[in-house]
Amino acid sequence: MILIKVKIIKDAVHGDIECSELEIKIIDSLHFQRLRNIGQLGLSDLVYPSANHTRYEHSLGVMHLAGKISHVLGLTPEDTKLIRIAGLLHDIGHLPFSHTLESVISNGENHLHETNAINIIDNNFSELFEKHNINKNAVQDMIIGKGKYGKILSSGVDIDKLDYLTRDSYFTGVAYGVIDLSRLMHIATIENDTFAFQEKGLRTVESVILARFMMFSAVYDYPTKRAAERMLFRALDAMDRRSLNITKLLKIDEVDFLSTLRQQDCYTKDIIDRIDQRHIFKTACIITKNDLSTEHVSKCLEIKDNINQLKRIENIIANKLEIPEGYLIIDIMNQPKGIEHINIKKDNGEIVKLKDISALSRSLMRQRWQDWRISFICPTKYRQKVKENAKSLFLRHLN
Repeated sequence: MILIKVKIIKDAVHGDIECSELEIKIIDSLHFQRLRNIGQLGLSDLVYPSANHTRYEHSLGVMHLAGKISHVLGLTPEDTKLIRIAGLLHDIGHLPFSHTLESVISNGENHLHETNAINIIDNNFSELFEKHNINKNAVQDMIIGKGKYGKILSSGVDIDKLDYLTRDSYFTGVAYGVIDLSRLMHIATIENDTFAFQEKGLRTVESVILARFMMFSAVYDYPTKRAAERMLFRALDAMDRRSLNITKLLKIDEVDFLSTLRQQDCYTKDIIDRIDQRHIFKTACIITKNDLSTEHVSKCLEIKDNINQLKRIENIIANKLEIPEGYLIIDIMNQPKGIEHINIKKDNGEIVKLKDISALSRSLMRQRWQDWRISFICPTKYRQKVKENAKSLFLRHLN
C-alpha cells in the first residue's frame, strides 16, 4: 500500500492504518495535532452523545482510503504518495466549529477551510515537502478537487465522503451510513483523466447516495442539531470581529475557543450558557417547499446566502413580535446537492452521469427537495406568538 511503513495506527473504522515516515512527520506537526480538538460533527453530540469524533481521525481515514483506491487504480508510487498526503491534509484548514464559524467569517461561503489549507501548506510544510521531493502544487490542487486525481478527493462520491459517512454512522450509532467500502474501491476507475465507477457496481454507488440521504435526515439536518448550530452562529456573529482573526483561530482548537466564548458577555454569553445547559431553541413553525413558488424558493436561497439580509429580516420580525433581538432565528436549509458530479463508466466504455441512468438517485434527490424547509426557532416562551405570526411576516419579504 505504501512504500515504507514506519507506524501502524489503530482506527475504530478502518482497523490498521499504515503510515510512512513523511506521513508521520505531518501527523506529528502542531497544525495536524490541533485537529484532535476540532469536532467532525459540530454540535451533534447534543443529540448523539458519542458523536465526539474529530477531524483528526477523519483525516487519517481519508489518507487510508486514498492509499486503497490508488492501489486499485494502479497509480504510480509517486501519485499514490501525493493523493495520500492530500487526503491527510484536506481538512487542516478548519477553524473551531468548522463550517459554523467559517460561515460567520466568510459571509455564508463554506470553502474558507480549503484556502486555509493551501496557506498552511505554503507556510508550514514547504520545506518538508521539498526535502521529500513532494510536488506541493499537486497536493494543493487535489485538496480543492483539481488536477488529474482531484475528483477522487472532492466529487459527488469521493474518499472524503466515504470516510465521513462511515465514521459518522459508527460514532452516532445510526446504521444508515454503512457502506460497502471494499466494493466501491474495486469498481473505481480512471478513464481519460475522468474519475468514475464501473456500471457493474451501479447499485453500490446508489447505496452511497441512499446512505447520504438517510444521514442528512437522521443526523446532519436533525432539528435540535441545526437549532443549536444556528444559535452558535448568532453568538459568534455577535462577537467583536477582533476576536475572530483567522490567523489566531488557526492556532487554537475548540477547547481554547469555548473558553473564550464562555468569558463573553451579554448575548453571546447567554447563548453559550443555553447551549452548555442544552436549553436549545425550539421550532415554532416551518415553511416547506410546497408552501412556496419556485421564484420564492430561489429568493429564500439567496437570503440564506446573504447573512446580513437574513439577520435583518430576523430582527424586523422579532421587533414586530416584541421578541429581543437574536432570540428569533430563521434557519433556511441548503439547496440539496449530491449526484451532480458522479460519473459512471458504462459497459461499452462510455462515461455518463449517474443522474442520467439512475432513477433511484433522481428519486432520492427529489425527496431531499421535499424535505427542504425553513424553520423559525426561538425560546419556548415565545413559541406561540412565533407560530401564529412569523410565517406570514416572513412571506412579505419575498414579494
